[in-house]
Amino acid sequence: MKNFLIFLLCSVLSVSSHAYEFKRLTPDFSANYTPELSGTEAGLWMQMDEAEKNIKHSPLRINNDNLNVYLNSILCRLSEEYCADFRIYIIRNPYFNATMAPNGMMQIWSGLLLRARNEAQLATVIGHEIGHYLKQHSLKRFNDINAKSSFMSFLSLGIAGAVATGNLSADIGSAASDLTQLGLMASIFSYSRDNEREADQYGIQLLENAGLDNREAAKIWENLIAEKEAADEDISSGSVFFASHPDPGERIINLNNHANAINQAGKIFTNTNSGIYWQNIKPILPLLYQDELNLRQFKQSEYVFKSLLKDDISPGLTHFYLGELYRLNGEDEQQHLVKSHYQQSINYPDHPSEVYRSLGLIEYKSRNFSKAKEYFTSYLDKNPEANDKEMIEFYMNFGA
Repeated sequence: MKNFLIFLLCSVLSVSSHAYEFKRLTPDFSANYTPELSGTEAGLWMQMDEAEKNIKHSPLRINNDNLNVYLNSILCRLSEEYCADFRIYIIRNPYFNATMAPNGMMQIWSGLLLRARNEAQLATVIGHEIGHYLKQHSLKRFNDINAKSSFMSFLSLGIAGAVATGNLSADIGSAASDLTQLGLMASIFSYSRDNEREADQYGIQLLENAGLDNREAAKIWENLIAEKEAADEDISSGSVFFASHPDPGERIINLNNHANAINQAGKIFTNTNSGIYWQNIKPILPLLYQDELNLRQFKQSEYVFKSLLKDDISPGLTHFYLGELYRLNGEDEQQHLVKSHYQQSINYPDHPSEVYRSLGLIEYKSRNFSKAKEYFTSYLDKNPEANDKEMIEFYMNFGA
């Protein structure tokens, strides 16, 4: 399972293993492109069109109008000419990933939104996927496969649509079979080292179109490596993926080299748009946090939550979920942290009302009934129609 999760983490993006003078890339085709009606490409587009129909109505699709408009605005600022050729979908899956289908369908997994620290970092990944599209890497990969009929049969099994069929469990944190299907979908859009280098190169030059800081491109990978290290995991250990792809450390070097070469030749942009990024992410942040908890990857999630606290991202909400993380972990030496983070949560205006219930339960178990009643009262004041109202009132009356 560990190696599979590493594969998911890196299924779309890889690194460049050598430095070279930066040369601007151009697209392989013009805007409003459609393939000829015969051949591999037309068949591939047809399969992806069918998958997209399912994704539009998928229970795993996050339908937040403002967030969708925002992500589309990033995509269009990166590549204005091709803007009308793309459709972007946010998929509720707590792992770091993004994919671009050859018909212009892009998927952003929700775990990526939680791990990007600003708009520039997210735009790096989106730009990378645009690079795959504009250089037709999917088609080039398919043409390199000798058994094309077998590959198209593989597609026809519905794996491309499995990401959105509705047969996937709602509890994506514990459904290993669902994650396997999602991993297979991602594997369709894995590329060669040269494809990945080219997509990185294309993506980082597109940041200039949006006026974003290209020095942020490498930082998202630095964060991912630090997250794995926090969990005492080697990001490349035993990975089948890395048997044929360079590691993220090399990629960081190459992205920094690209950024330096571009900046030395022209204007340096310093905009990261962190504020507007989190303004658009915050409405779904409780969902992202809960899905992160459901992974039960305590060390990695602890790193993610603490990183968000360090950046002062929704501190009331983040402290609450750190308390939840330590509570679920169940280690005795961490139990004092549960109450500590709950109490810190209520010091911020963005704290969730559930924190009062959680504090009330802690005090109730400690037989501090008067204090428990105060917290329970605050919880019900904020949630007069709470589903657990009768249970909370029972606790309140028990200690009266």
